[in-house]
Amino acid sequence: MKKIQYIVITAILFAFVGCSEDILDKKPLDQYSDADFWKDPNLAVTAINQLYKYLTPDDSYHNWEAFTNNAINGVGSGSENSRKYTQIGWTAEDANNGMRGWTMDCAIMHAAPWFVSSKWELYYREIRDCNNAIKNLTATENKNERLEQLLGEAKFVRAYLYHMLTNYFGGVIIVDTPLGLKDEVNLPRDTYNDCVDFMINDLDDAAAVLPKIWTGEDVGRATSGAAKALKGRIQLYGERWSDAAATYQSIIDDPERPYDLFPDYQTMFFQENENNQEVITDVQFIYPELLYHGNNQCLPGSQNGWGAGNPTQDLVDQFELLDGKSWDDPSSEYYNPSDPYANRDKRFYATIQYDQGVYFGKRLETGSGFDGDENLVKGIDVEKNNDVTQTGYYLCKYIDARGELKYDAAASIPSKGTNVIVMRYAEVLLGYAEAKNEANGPDNSIYEAINEVRNRAGLPGLPTGLSQDEMRSKIRKERRVELSFEHLYYFDCLRWRDESRFATPHVVNISYTYELNSDGSVKTDETQRKIVISREFSYAEYAEKRVFNLDTDFSWFFPIPQEELDKNPEIIQNGDFTGNTK
Repeated sequence: MKKIQYIVITAILFAFVGCSEDILDKKPLDQYSDADFWKDPNLAVTAINQLYKYLTPDDSYHNWEAFTNNAINGVGSGSENSRKYTQIGWTAEDANNGMRGWTMDCAIMHAAPWFVSSKWELYYREIRDCNNAIKNLTATENKNERLEQLLGEAKFVRAYLYHMLTNYFGGVIIVDTPLGLKDEVNLPRDTYNDCVDFMINDLDDAAAVLPKIWTGEDVGRATSGAAKALKGRIQLYGERWSDAAATYQSIIDDPERPYDLFPDYQTMFFQENENNQEVITDVQFIYPELLYHGNNQCLPGSQNGWGAGNPTQDLVDQFELLDGKSWDDPSSEYYNPSDPYANRDKRFYATIQYDQGVYFGKRLETGSGFDGDENLVKGIDVEKNNDVTQTGYYLCKYIDARGELKYDAAASIPSKGTNVIVMRYAEVLLGYAEAKNEANGPDNSIYEAINEVRNRAGLPGLPTGLSQDEMRSKIRKERRVELSFEHLYYFDCLRWRDESRFATPHVVNISYTYELNSDGSVKTDETQRKIVISREFSYAEYAEKRVFNLDTDFSWFFPIPQEELDKNPEIIQNGDFTGNTK
């Protein structure tokens, strides 16, 4: 599927539709009627190919992580613009103490059209393309197996788009056919539960006709397992615990299951391992036709990045020591406050760039110390005024830091052709554990699912005998660590209705004692990195405070954009809308 080429066919079908060379040999395109087009799988597939582009991340994943206390998305605290970038989605206010304060008030947030307001219109525009394909394929008589599969693929993508809409806004307007000029467009919102039912019906239809796997150039298309995994997620988000557990279990217990955990968490996200056995659905990026800039932006300026998406100390604290104890637990055999990054959960090293870790052949320097003349000397990775971490850490998920530096946030380079995973098998295991625990409390199957994920990370299994509340806490922690920076944690925080996860995050400050030359200058190694004799760590709240007000008026969803309310008087705004009960 990576080799699909995109060209314009006709505005009647889609804004952009692709075609292969063998199709061009058949017949001039302007001689095809709509009916001819949808009867021919070789033509119809080009329209469905375009729908997969709608799975592309609508923003860089680190933007959404920075809503929570997992990250600070920024490049410093200099200009007002950089402050806004630092706290994306948070509205700046001057606090009484003179410090900058930040409020997550979505009544203000949604006024930024690129951020929230545009999503309503964007998703409905994409849903219309799905509806057009579904309507035409449904109307085609005597469909062969491939056309039935194409119909299933279109329903999968439509369900995904409604899933994203309901994540943002709760119950939305269910539109299942392309509306024309004479159709009634002022429609009321459907309830959240009605939307869940609609999405599940689409996914059941898709699962019934899609294959378990695709091969060759079709790898990357929706499968029956992808439809089931998305169904399970939607049921989980909708708090249909027993149903979600049953859906996830049907994937886990399938004797012909094509999915399993990839052995190495870190390299699972690298281009060399695309489409591995853990991936259920991903976006098939290809250089240079379709690129994802994403996490390249999160590298420090010294690594050709922008310093975005800085992981916080709060997230770092979630990564356990190898014996399953907290990094600051003196009873652990691995407890070492002078080197807190040693002997951690393997996922830590795959997610976080930390001080003195080696990336692209050079040690990361995020601390500072003094030379022989008492001049402050910063580490090279924090010495610039911009593009530097605000937390003491940088992100390295999806970043292959082996060998020479090959990333550049500004340039179009091959590394941006790496696929982005939308759903993977670890999410199935953790989704099953959460749903099963909420439905019935802990049992052996829950321990088995979670421990499978933990064992890959080099951690022991959970302690037995946990209560339902204790297990809930363990599951949420596991999701936070395993799925961080994958466009899931923010929506987890909202559905769990947990304000603490939006609190002001914490950062680390590292003081170096350098090895000095005879003239008092700091000694460096062959890579021009400073030689550090010892380090002292201190931890503090981030200086700019956050206040979470998102739940105050809108029931843990974003407000419907005001321009949509102005166009359609039938829409009731969140807060007054009573249809979001799960």
